[in-house]
Amino acid sequence: HNVLLNVPLVVRDPTDTVSDGTVDTPTELVNIAPTILDVTDETAPDSFEGISLGATIECEAPAIGEAELTPGYRAAFVTEERKYIVDDIEEEIRFYDRAEDGPEGAELPNDHEDIERFRGLEHTHRERDTAVEVAATAQEIEDEDVRDRLEKLGYLE
Repeated sequence: HNVLLNVPLVVRDPTDTVSDGTVDTPTELVNIAPTILDVTDETAPDSFEGISLGATIECEAPAIGEAELTPGYRAAFVTEERKYIVDDIEEEIRFYDRAEDGPEGAELPNDHEDIERFRGLEHTHRERDTAVEVAATAQEIEDEDVRDRLEKLGYLE
């Protein structure tokens, strides 16, 4: 929800070489490092997932916010016009028109014509997360001390 997703970021350029600008398009924290590198005329490594916010973002892809430390899948997919929230813990899906008044906008019915696009994005996101988890757990942890600590914390069985 907005109270958790809307995080202002204010950056002061100590070199005063960057023109003032505001990004109003929904974006993700993953874009901060590429933006800073872009401002400093550095190239982001290929391993970075984010994009620089230095240019105007004209992107159809939503910003995705997720609660990774909860026991179930919780995520929000946000565009300028819509917000799709899925919460496996509460077993609910909410869909909003962000142009309307209200804390999140006006809630739309779950059979709204635009919701299928967001369901597809959710499915793709879940598949990607599952693939990352499988790849991470497939790696052998050779340091027994690290393995013991991760087991005690509940990350390994």
